Amino acid sequence: MRGTLEQQVGDERIREARIAFRNGTEISLRDATVRSDSVIGFSADGRERRAILLADVASIEHREVSVVQTGTLVVVAAAVAYVAYIYAAFARLGPTWTAVPSPAPSVR
Repeated sequence: MRGTLEQQVGDERIREARIAFRNGTEISLRDATVRSDSVIGFSADGRERRAILLADVASIEHREVSVVQTGTLVVVAAAVAYVAYIYAAFARLGPTWTAVPSPAPSVR
């Protein structure tokens, strides 16, 4: 999540968040919620609920799904699969795939 802390505040649940403090230390929280005055979530082991004052937080990071990157990955994977399919099809034809077939003998 980018931007100032004021832009990040909301009631959105963050599945996994990395909290960086102003003193340079970092912790990870699960099921975190950013409120107007604090960040609330569970420690990495999930047993301890933590509330951190927003004044002590330098940044909050979490993963987001990128539609552009995901779409690009799907298109590239489809192109690679298509090229592999064409290559396999031509490999099965053998070295004489462009040869003209000999005429069939006439039946009398």
